[in-house]
Amino acid sequence: MSVLNVQMGQAIWTDARIDQDQLITGAGMPSDSLSSCAAIFMANLGTNNAGLYHYPAGNIDITEVCDLISEMGRVIAPTETYIVYGTFNMMSFFGSGSGGGGDSIVPSDRYSFDLRDYVLRAIPDSTRLRRIPTQTGIACFSMPYNRVCIEYTCPINDLTDLRHHPRGQYGRYTIAWAGDN
Repeated sequence: MSVLNVQMGQAIWTDARIDQDQLITGAGMPSDSLSSCAAIFMANLGTNNAGLYHYPAGNIDITEVCDLISEMGRVIAPTETYIVYGTFNMMSFFGSGSGGGGDSIVPSDRYSFDLRDYVLRAIPDSTRLRRIPTQTGIACFSMPYNRVCIEYTCPINDLTDLRHHPRGQYGRYTIAWAGDN
């Protein structure tokens, strides 16, 4: 089993089986966490192919970003896609108000709905898309027993940090960057 950590702007996917590997983002330094960013995880439950992209916050209208998300969707042909996004707690910012109700958790990136709309265009129509707020700034994805499992911690000791790995093959995985790396 491998635990592979990608950084902001980096993606990793396989058109082979993910098997018992874990794909993680947000681990490492505090600047690596999903605070305003989002993790996009695509999985095909029939083939057990999967991929993860650490989307930096901001406008989706960047050609390299759109191309990378589209390529993941084409290669993986996901049956399930997850967007785990950084959050902003309105109640902790504005105060607790009258004391009733719960906190109002909202995506911290004002472009989060544009991202959702683009991802929906990049994946097959039959794909299930779920948006989930991060709980810790870390998102760890695996597919044990051919189902998607999301955790918000990671096994730091076994982690392979891919921050300095260039574009190209890494074993059975493809690593891509939306940028100059």
